[in-house]
Amino acid sequence: MVPVMSLWLPIILSAVIVFVAGSIIHRMLVTAAKLPERPGRVQVLLLVLAGSALCFALSGQTATAFPIPTDDNSPRGIVSGPDETMRFVGGTFLGARVGRVTTPAGRNENPTLTISKSAPASVVSGQNLTYTLTYGNTGSADAAGVVINDTVPAGTTFVSATDGATESPGVVTWNRGGLNAGVTGQTVSFTVAVTVTSGTVTNSGFSIQASGVSPVSGSPVATTVTSGGPSVQTTVGNSVPNPNSSDAFLFPTPYTDVDLASPAQSAGNLTTATFGWSTLGCVSAVKIKFFRPSGQNVVFLTERGPFDSSPTTVPLSPPVPIQAGDLIGIAHLTTCGNPVGLFPGASAGYIAFAGDVASTIARSSGTVVKNFTLAVQASGAASESVGGIVPVVASIPGVPPSFFKTGFQMHNSTALALAGRLVFHPQGVAGSGADPSFAYSLEAGQTQSFDNLLPAMGINGPQIGSLDIVTPVGAPVPVVAARIFNDGGAGGTTGFTIGAASSDSILEAGDHGVLFTPADTGRFRMNIGVRSGPAGASMTVTRRNAESSVLQTLTRNYPPNFFEQVSGVEFLAGSPFGADDSITIQVTFGSAIVYGVTADNTTQDPSIQFATRAP
Repeated sequence: MVPVMSLWLPIILSAVIVFVAGSIIHRMLVTAAKLPERPGRVQVLLLVLAGSALCFALSGQTATAFPIPTDDNSPRGIVSGPDETMRFVGGTFLGARVGRVTTPAGRNENPTLTISKSAPASVVSGQNLTYTLTYGNTGSADAAGVVINDTVPAGTTFVSATDGATESPGVVTWNRGGLNAGVTGQTVSFTVAVTVTSGTVTNSGFSIQASGVSPVSGSPVATTVTSGGPSVQTTVGNSVPNPNSSDAFLFPTPYTDVDLASPAQSAGNLTTATFGWSTLGCVSAVKIKFFRPSGQNVVFLTERGPFDSSPTTVPLSPPVPIQAGDLIGIAHLTTCGNPVGLFPGASAGYIAFAGDVASTIARSSGTVVKNFTLAVQASGAASESVGGIVPVVASIPGVPPSFFKTGFQMHNSTALALAGRLVFHPQGVAGSGADPSFAYSLEAGQTQSFDNLLPAMGINGPQIGSLDIVTPVGAPVPVVAARIFNDGGAGGTTGFTIGAASSDSILEAGDHGVLFTPADTGRFRMNIGVRSGPAGASMTVTRRNAESSVLQTLTRNYPPNFFEQVSGVEFLAGSPFGADDSITIQVTFGSAIVYGVTADNTTQDPSIQFATRAP
């Protein structure tokens, strides 16, 4: 047996010391362990030969024996010497050579980057396909300047990406910054639209790299493409069989009209466009353009053309990928003829901009023309559809000291894997393809949970809005539950749980539903929320007291996929409500979900009611 003895040294070591005695090499790991009774000192283990009460050190090639240290002769410290040696300092060990310091075999002092990719095994032609990249750093050193690159595979077109990625023709790039040693299981994703009708889509050109670290590639991922039969169609814009008016001609040519009445209702790939024009035979007079609303701007996506003014149905080649909420426009390039439409028509109308718009432009630089239905429309195979709507999700302070959060669960109840996106529509603006989204993937029977959904989606700061569950066309929708609760810290939580909106809570044109004001308006406060459908919504609001007398009537109009939650007084145009009033919502155009939220002014306990379809 080889006994071990201890030396207490006022320094910290972490190395392998090599002892040489004749031709025998003994290796041991010098470890650091703080002693509670002697702060700041460490225990160093040294090897002592069996049967000896001696401590060995090196002097040249000779092993020199020294008595086991005592309080009188123990070393006072260790210093570095020549030839990578370490030497005792003080006591009878002065100048004795301890040994050469080496790095343990196999130890890696550099970042080690890893990357892999997953995707569905099959996809229907025309649908979207989402790739999830999983990456990490299994090395012992942090990585800086981490960059992930992925090539958009042949047979697809780019749709969107998570985590602030950029797409430059054919390559998606994520700049991830630093990645600490030992961090694994990180994910990013991007979505493409499948344009090939059969065969296989293979994604092989993806890699991760960092400062001082060469690119590391992952293994290819192949997805089988099936035809899927007749495709579900998506459209953007308006079909106007019998136009009766030219556009307002607000600017000299060229100029661009962008339709506001009929945004795209679902994602897809547009292959054909139809437009109206006042004069046939105009050469290279028309461009068809596509835009994405984003706050106070309209983001230019792409264009096709120029086209002659006849024929008025033209192919879009290559196909144009769109998201729900995208807009179509028509550019007037020459002095021959001009766009046409229906007047009076859609109340939202269109917005006109000077010039042949081919970049992001502020809404304020255009002129809105109301009550006009612009005759331009594009269509193609839908790739995604909204499978469900969670009317409200939030991570936001309420009346002090309340703070409301949203816990979220989703479950795959099918026997096959499910993939899709959660899309957040923030308050106060029409939904668009620029709204934040989060790609999900659920194995059969799997449940995924989030303590507070919006930060988990990368949405920070106070936020409230609604949530779309977006799935590939024809794919099942996961079962979801959203718990909106007041986080009282040590005092616990209070809240309510809702799922995706039920069919009777989505009011279509001609439907009506009812909300009730609190029975005690001194104890409870009330907000009213509205989420409009893909075509927007118009409604007549009637308030009655408990005795059925009509106290107030007003109208409210909402753009497509719009969310708001405001105080009951604001919803009623500044009129205070009484206890036990009824508020009847009569939808006259489009569709909407309308709900009321009450909260206890003392406990902050919230509850919710929906204006469900009433007889």
